[in-house]
Amino acid sequence: MSPLRNEGPSDRGPRRRIFISATAWTTFGLFAGLINPPISAEESHASSVGTRVGYAALDLSDGANRWMVSRLSHTIPLGARNLQLVYGNFAPGPHDFEADGPNPIVVAAAVEFPEGNVYPVRFAGRSDIRLLPGQMAISDPLSVILPPGGRCFTRTRVIADTPPYKWPLVRSANPLVGDWSATGLDINRVSDAPEARREPKCFGPYNMIGVPQRPGNAVVILGDSVVCGEPGPGDQHGDRGYIERALATNMPWCNFAVPGESVAAFIRQSTKRRAMIGHNFTKVVSALGIADVRNGNEELIKQNMHSLWKLLGDQGLAVFQTTITTHTNSIDHWTSVGGQSVANPNFGPGGVYHRINDWIRSGPPPLRGYFDPVPAVETGIDSGIWLAPENQPLTLDGPHLDRLGAMMAEKAISLPRLQSQ
Repeated sequence: MSPLRNEGPSDRGPRRRIFISATAWTTFGLFAGLINPPISAEESHASSVGTRVGYAALDLSDGANRWMVSRLSHTIPLGARNLQLVYGNFAPGPHDFEADGPNPIVVAAAVEFPEGNVYPVRFAGRSDIRLLPGQMAISDPLSVILPPGGRCFTRTRVIADTPPYKWPLVRSANPLVGDWSATGLDINRVSDAPEARREPKCFGPYNMIGVPQRPGNAVVILGDSVVCGEPGPGDQHGDRGYIERALATNMPWCNFAVPGESVAAFIRQSTKRRAMIGHNFTKVVSALGIADVRNGNEELIKQNMHSLWKLLGDQGLAVFQTTITTHTNSIDHWTSVGGQSVANPNFGPGGVYHRINDWIRSGPPPLRGYFDPVPAVETGIDSGIWLAPENQPLTLDGPHLDRLGAMMAEKAISLPRLQSQ
């Protein structure tokens, strides 16, 4: 099934192989920065409306293929109309958390709702768009009404016709919720037929915006690899990491966390993500800080956190910060408390880690509030040692929560506080 074919009920039937000629596609032209259609007064109240979208935190494809077709599941908690998809050609690099992609990419997309009905989206009236390295694009509003709590799929086709033939990878596919991703070499024979090579990761939208059907809040997640994901398929919605799990399908959210990022790095390199945040969210949950604690310098951490919160607050966001979780070594795969030791002296009891968390709990302005996962997953407040309930590990590597750890930590995120006006 082509991701660009509009299939109504009369088109349903046995799955058939459909190929799309790349030579027939039009390109949008060359632009700099954000490519955005005119927004009418009605669309001026648009905000983020979907779940399971986010920044390309999974690196780039390996260059072994020339195209990818992805299908990703999303929920629209508040309902929406005039849906628009946001795409980008940038991803974290070795020395830049918002590095331009290494080559142009051609993107086409569609929304599948209800399941089996595929509606193409357009970019300034065109069926696809060519994004140069570093560019972003927002599709035209789609005339489909999605009900509150409705589930839809985004269908995205990306082609790289210029070396090194790479594109950003946005999310890990979860077949349990209907995700898949197919790749191939011949750009004249793009297909999602079974013989196409299946990949565990997808290219997809960085955000979904629209006009909500009812009032509500939308949350952007910031952080590092601790909240980028978790081992395994995630929860029943395909969400990974304790903040995604907590938000689930309760409210719109977008995950802009990047592995290895610090507070200082976000302040220095976040221009593109802040442009995408724009006025599309009402609240932000930041879990940044573990990288800063590793480096020490308590006063600098406080200064940087205050600068981060002010930066986000100046964008009209109500800012919430999580306390920082620990990082330990283990001689028995984290199946006991006694087998652990802190991986860095700054995480020891009474150290920088403890003092920064105490400071966060004091609610320094301009914070709207904080969420404290630490008591749920450590042996004591800022002990620096993970719990091991019934000899079950909460981490598989030291700093990152596994499925059980994420399930325990998610209870620290208060939905009523995020949902309140």
